[in-house]
Amino acid sequence: MAVQKPKSRTGNSSSTKLTKFTFRWWMAIILIAVIAIIGVVVLQYSHASTADGPAPTGPIYWIGDSLSTGFLVSGNLKPKLEEAGYSPAYINANPGRSITQAGFSPGVNALNAVDADNKNICVGTTVPSIKTYCDAHNQIYNPVKDAKTIVLYIGTNPETDQTKSFTQLQQELLEKLRAINPNARYIWADIAAPGDLAKSTSQDALNFAHLGDPKITVQDLTNSFNAARARLLTNQIAIYSNSIKFKYSIFSQYNFFWHDKFPTVMQFPGITNQKDSQGFVADGTHYTPAGSDKLTSFIVNTLKTGNFAKSPASIIPVDTSQQLKVDLTNPPGFVIVSQTGVKNNGCEQQNGFKSNTNYRGCKVTNTTPIVLTPNPNFKANAQSFLFPSRQQKVCVGSISSNITLPIVITFARKGATVATVSAVYGTANSLAKIIACGTTDKPITEVDTITISTPVLSYLNSITFQTQ
Repeated sequence: MAVQKPKSRTGNSSSTKLTKFTFRWWMAIILIAVIAIIGVVVLQYSHASTADGPAPTGPIYWIGDSLSTGFLVSGNLKPKLEEAGYSPAYINANPGRSITQAGFSPGVNALNAVDADNKNICVGTTVPSIKTYCDAHNQIYNPVKDAKTIVLYIGTNPETDQTKSFTQLQQELLEKLRAINPNARYIWADIAAPGDLAKSTSQDALNFAHLGDPKITVQDLTNSFNAARARLLTNQIAIYSNSIKFKYSIFSQYNFFWHDKFPTVMQFPGITNQKDSQGFVADGTHYTPAGSDKLTSFIVNTLKTGNFAKSPASIIPVDTSQQLKVDLTNPPGFVIVSQTGVKNNGCEQQNGFKSNTNYRGCKVTNTTPIVLTPNPNFKANAQSFLFPSRQQKVCVGSISSNITLPIVITFARKGATVATVSAVYGTANSLAKIIACGTTDKPITEVDTITISTPVLSYLNSITFQTQ
């Protein structure tokens, strides 16, 4: 017997599908909204990622000190930039300038330079490149606002404002610039040389110093040199450690001049005197005409190729010019906190302590110390921290009522101790003994582990570092 086929339900099925589709009409609106949100995120990310690739051609704005003056006088910086498409090239150079220190005549620091240059300069201009731009843009050209690329060649001279770290001043200058021009490509130059001790303490240097004060001695010059070198080192570390956070690329004039002998740009801490065999460096800081010419060609090529510098992949620079605090129970992304017996990193936590129910800390003893190591997820292949080559003040935050012996912090690299700290509590009552501080017995440079141990059970919540 033939089996009767069921009647086709094509019509009903189509009707049902149509009904379902009509019922979900709101999905289209959601999809459009999602696409719009993604578009905004991508746009924001594209702005946040402007520290990669070649610098865009078009107007360039440049703030510099005496090094940039040398580039203009003997390095042909302006014509080289403009011939490469970075036109107009507006370069505000002032010897002796820093972010907060006014240079020589005219005495304008970097912050004030931005204010002075933030205006339309088309009226009455006779500079060919500026006149050409003005003619093509309705007689409007603001060097800061219209720049496609902004270069900061700042960091070698001391700051007048000693209440802020170089990192804080970097941020202040960049925020001022970005308030005017948020979309420009930002580039910061690193520091080329720590100076030449022999030239800084020579008879010529002493004779010059005596013009200001005849009582100055060679030892005074040596002390001044060492202080300046320490400052330059701190600034160098900051320039590299802040490049991602502040979203700028780096010109490595240091690597350009010294790559033949010192290929790793962050080896700056270990060098006392640069021995220039190429005739490029005049006095350990400034460049000869040949050096300026070579470096400006390198700068233009770097702008065009996008081959900017980065700190070595294995190193995480640590800027401790201002206090750096690490929460041991919720550490920042660049560091991993681990402890024996605790799986997947972290520490054995103490939540609440006596009347302080909000307290969170790590239970630490000599047999279960806390260990801090670089986080390879923060920076691929990260293997060590790089501190300025100076002693560090280290403080450990805790709540404890019976510790009289010091907390010991050990800095090590490849299993060998680099420096130690014996952190002791103050003399106040037990409830006030919540910070134990000490100074490293030696300067710290590169380390891969920081270990905190305590003589008796303690509850530690943080560790802070600051350059002495």
